[in-house]
Amino acid sequence: MLAGLILLMNFAETRHKSTKCTGLQVIIRYPSSDTLITIPEIRKQVLLVDDSLPHLRISDIDVEGIEKSLQKHPYLRACDVLITVNGSLQIHAEQRFPVVRVINDKSENYFIDNDGFIIPHSISHPIRLTIANGNISDSFDFSGSRIYHIDSLDRQSSLPDVFKLITSLNEDDFLKPMISQVYINPKKEFELIPVAGEQVIMLGNIDNISGKFDKLLSFYMNVVPRKGWDKYKTINLEYENQVICSK
Repeated sequence: MLAGLILLMNFAETRHKSTKCTGLQVIIRYPSSDTLITIPEIRKQVLLVDDSLPHLRISDIDVEGIEKSLQKHPYLRACDVLITVNGSLQIHAEQRFPVVRVINDKSENYFIDNDGFIIPHSISHPIRLTIANGNISDSFDFSGSRIYHIDSLDRQSSLPDVFKLITSLNEDDFLKPMISQVYINPKKEFELIPVAGEQVIMLGNIDNISGKFDKLLSFYMNVVPRKGWDKYKTINLEYENQVICSK
């Protein structure tokens, strides 16, 4: 009986492999409402690997090659490719989650995602993010789907500190929507530009960034309601236990 069962299973497997591909299904998990890559774009890349896919037998589909090709895509964090029991090629992909748009001193644009990877800026799918600019010299070659990680950068790079600042900012549900821009001045000090008002928020370095954000939150909650958004031109958070404002 066991031998018969094994024979039946082998027959079913052989028959499954000999059937033609019945379709291509793409499922993308988006970590937010922002879109960097779409289902038609993934389907197009799959067909670049093998344009005869719709007519292939299951046994002739290069599942591993398709998976490796998609895993190199700069906008995909993860990707798995499998063949279902009904002969459909199924792709499960997860899009990366960009958290800041960087504009360097050469006016080159790129993103940093929540894992610290530096990926190319998307022209076809614009998204709204906090912008980091000013004295940022880091430049990258994204040809051949190359991406980079902040841990691999030169020690003089400001991007690791940009990433730490944005990560801390995004953890605060009140402050996150309040800040539109992170500016690095010629002294390599950080300044924040808020969405409302015309003041400049001076952070200095990012040491004790959580404490500085606590002081900023206190300022917005206790001072702004009494003085208004445009009472002060600068809000200096550099010094411990102090918020120094100037008109």
